[in-house]
Amino acid sequence: MLGIDPEQVCAYGKQPLTVKAHSLLCYWSVRKLGYSATELSKRLGVSQPSVSISVRRGEKIVKAASNARDLANNVKLPFMDEASMAKAYTGHTAFEVVSDSLQMFGAYGYSQDMPLERMLRDVRMFQIGGGTSEAQMNMIARSIFKRKFELRK
Repeated sequence: MLGIDPEQVCAYGKQPLTVKAHSLLCYWSVRKLGYSATELSKRLGVSQPSVSISVRRGEKIVKAASNARDLANNVKLPFMDEASMAKAYTGHTAFEVVSDSLQMFGAYGYSQDMPLERMLRDVRMFQIGGGTSEAQMNMIARSIFKRKFELRK
């Protein structure tokens, strides 16, 4: 998604899009999945301070995407374009990372003894609970092309 392979997200790179993807992955893993920065640094093969910096950077990206616009009567409306992009991208990337991890472990990864089984369920719920990926993509397309797209044919 967005032209980035899962290998690029986990690898060291200075391209802005790769840095954002890496930061969102670190933020989501530490803040939402409960990994420690030390454990994540070992898995990604980077230093622990690098993961901490990426978590803070990812938090800023998520906050910027979720800032709200003020409307009349003190009603808050989020920036739907950026929020949809963040939800769609993080859901897709997280699913690819967990799927690749399961591929490494084979059938053993699906057993309840492994935390990957739970992670797969969590990631799928993250994709569905935040709005289906198709609905998120439709919102992104609507904002880019400035017109409404029908879901049905």
